[in-house]
Amino acid sequence: TLGLDYLNRTEKLLQELMGAFRKKKIKGHGKRLEKNLVIYKKLLLEIARTADESLKQDNSLSIKLREVGQNLVEHSKAISNFERDNILDINRTLRSNLFISMFGIAAVIMTLVGFFSSHILKPLRQVQQATEDISQGTFKALTIKNSHDEIQQVFAALNSMVEQLLKRRRQLVQAQKLSSIGTLASGIAHQLNNPLN
Repeated sequence: TLGLDYLNRTEKLLQELMGAFRKKKIKGHGKRLEKNLVIYKKLLLEIARTADESLKQDNSLSIKLREVGQNLVEHSKAISNFERDNILDINRTLRSNLFISMFGIAAVIMTLVGFFSSHILKPLRQVQQATEDISQGTFKALTIKNSHDEIQQVFAALNSMVEQLLKRRRQLVQAQKLSSIGTLASGIAHQLNNPLN
């Protein structure tokens, strides 16, 4: 009875799996496995009923049972091999998809790093260099590529500051020249007002 319970469970499981079999070859193995399970079950029941009959008849039933059992094993192995190959194909597909995805992600990251470096870090380094140059007294305007970009707007503001600094420097130089002329003129006027003693 324990063997019959296993056969009944196997039949139910096989009936559930038959819907999942897509290829004709595997469906064929599944149908033959189903038929052999029914035959195997009948032979087991017949052997259980004829346990008291002659050994010769039992021997023929045992031989049939072994043959059907071998068929069960063959079809089960065929289905198992198909499923294993199917799983290996899925595994290969997943690995290749994973590799392609990783390559794509790496490409996106490299693109983002390149964009970040060229559009943000490089202009910031230019601003840093310009402020260092200004602090050393070298006033040089930065080239503006696109005025809609925030960093380029910082460049424009920095250039405006440089222009204001240059203007103030010229005014300071002019004021110093006038101050020097004034000092010179007052010295000359003093000398003229006070003759040599």
